[in-house]
Amino acid sequence: MLCVYQLVPKDRFATFSSLVAVTIALATITGPIIGGALGHDKIWRWLFYLNLPPGAIVLLLALVSMPPDFAQKRSEPIFSAKSWKYILWRLDLPGIFLLLGGSLVLVTVLDETNSHFSWSSAKAIALIIVSAVLWIGFIVWEILASNEKTSFLVGVPYNSMIVYLPQRFQVLLGDSALMAGARLLGYSGVTAFSSTFAIIISTRLRVPFLPILIFGAMISIAGTALLSTLPLSNEWPASGYGYEIMAGCGMGIAYGISMFALPYMLDLKDVQEASGIIVQMRYLGSSVGVSIASNILNGRLKTTSNFLSNDASERLSHNVGYISKLALEDQHRVQENLAESYRIQFQVLIGFAVAQLAVSFLLIRRGAQIRPSET
Repeated sequence: MLCVYQLVPKDRFATFSSLVAVTIALATITGPIIGGALGHDKIWRWLFYLNLPPGAIVLLLALVSMPPDFAQKRSEPIFSAKSWKYILWRLDLPGIFLLLGGSLVLVTVLDETNSHFSWSSAKAIALIIVSAVLWIGFIVWEILASNEKTSFLVGVPYNSMIVYLPQRFQVLLGDSALMAGARLLGYSGVTAFSSTFAIIISTRLRVPFLPILIFGAMISIAGTALLSTLPLSNEWPASGYGYEIMAGCGMGIAYGISMFALPYMLDLKDVQEASGIIVQMRYLGSSVGVSIASNILNGRLKTTSNFLSNDASERLSHNVGYISKLALEDQHRVQENLAESYRIQFQVLIGFAVAQLAVSFLLIRRGAQIRPSET
């Protein structure tokens, strides 16, 4: 997207943004299918090897197609002492340290609690305090050191569903990894294509960004809330696919519009930093979301020690697939625990979806939301 912002005239942003979104859509659709087909014990490494040929092709195409003077039309050399000082100043090293430190400690305590120690343990309390101090320090530093206002959309629900919906299909429905990936298409495919659709609606019909963003957030809330109402059983009703589509559509709209709106709402010199912030926050939110969902799952699995041996409960906490090796009666009891954990996960994600709606209003500005010069 940064290359699009730099290379393409503003009146053609929509066309090229749509092409980028379609590319992401195809990758999102084929990813779960390929991952499900290769996600076996002996060949799972090929999931990483498969990225090498496409990566080499993309690099070659970039070298061939990129203009030779791209990003070199500047008043001073890129490696000058002045430019390096400016780059270091723009990097905001204290902010980076505080943000990454607070994020890593938060993810650590969410991942490890209920798995290796309890919430009341000294380790958990210490990690929570350290994370809180770092996050408070980050907020204070940004208020004091920066005059720029930024807003971002949280990506917590997206990856949480990508990870735990297939797990639910495999554990409760007994699906293979390939079938679980196929069942996810209603969510992952619509997420990507709705990004393109939102961009087209905004540009062709001249609809301001904010109403589309709010509409997407509301659909996301509805889809996530409906997913939390699914029965706690080893069945997946047909309505579940509709709920997947609703949740995916809302999240896709939010991500597509947030990226597409940048060059219209900011000066071009600030677009690079802003797009980096949005992508960073999306993946940070994804990490936090998966960690929260994992913590909920581990907490429910911990209760299986009431009717399973310590060894079986330990194996189950490390690999949910171990459920297939349990006695039939124990399998049903474990499935009930897991079904309850999946329901709680969706209830938590509802809160983040609602927060996404609240954050959307940060994009409101005085006057018309789309100015004549922005079309």
